[in-house]
Amino acid sequence: MTTSLYNTDKRVRAMSQLKVDLPSEVSVDEARLLLAIKLFETGRLSLGQAARMAGYSKKSFMEILAKAGVPVFDSPASELPASGPHRQPDDGDGLRGADP
Repeated sequence: MTTSLYNTDKRVRAMSQLKVDLPSEVSVDEARLLLAIKLFETGRLSLGQAARMAGYSKKSFMEILAKAGVPVFDSPASELPASGPHRQPDDGDGLRGADP
């Protein structure tokens, strides 16, 4: 049986490697996590890509982002609904959202 050294699945992107000399007080895992957070924060990586790079599930990475103060969603608060689904209160006339 012959094993190919190349991945023929076009969905998998090639990854580059970076060699960095870290101070002894910074672990490789910490540096990888911080780089993934910054690349996600600047929009260079998607949530899934950054989570994989850091070695976490998406859910765990989202929790880490929250603790780091990095928003997961890029929508301004003004574009989000105040509460609940997109509906206006019923004023009793049976025409929800219509002007009286």
